[in-house]
Amino acid sequence: MFCRSLCLATGRWAERNDALVSAIVLNDGGDKNFKPDSRYIGSNFRSYSTAGRSKAKFIYTYLKHLLIDKPDVILFGHIALSPLALLAPVSDKRRKCCVVTYGIEVWRELAIAEKKALQRAEAVLSISDYTRDEVIQRGQLAPARVKLFPCALDPFWTADEQPAAQESTPPLLLTVSRLTSSDAYKGVDSVIESLPGVIR
Repeated sequence: MFCRSLCLATGRWAERNDALVSAIVLNDGGDKNFKPDSRYIGSNFRSYSTAGRSKAKFIYTYLKHLLIDKPDVILFGHIALSPLALLAPVSDKRRKCCVVTYGIEVWRELAIAEKKALQRAEAVLSISDYTRDEVIQRGQLAPARVKLFPCALDPFWTADEQPAAQESTPPLLLTVSRLTSSDAYKGVDSVIESLPGVIR
């Protein structure tokens, strides 16, 4: 969702600046009938290439874009893709690369290739102050090179219809996160355990 909104914003920027945008997407395109949502992909998109979760196809498409399209700026939408930035200077040393960092994927010891990619990037974009601090420390980066780039609401998002108001409504607890076993560090279980005390 973040990258989809990023496509929308980048396309709008491209229209204002007479530029072209290409996107290479790892996880889209597994279904042969897949078509990107036209609300996010505007007329200034030169191409929108999908890899259907095939890393080999993704890398092949990336290398082809490097050699044929010769992009001026490459924005890597995830730290796991950032080592591909190490290939970019081979064809054009003036090219600029940026990497987006979100959260838990950079709150760990970084692989050597990830660290080198971050250190060579023109800028690293982090969605929160905490992630920014972590990536500065773990990537051994100068603080000025890591920019805060917070999430924004998707302009096409709509809320479900609200239920009719009742005289007496029970309290409502909202958790904005995934609830999978890999997200246990978020402490949702602690919130649930504390609810009897909150009620008392």
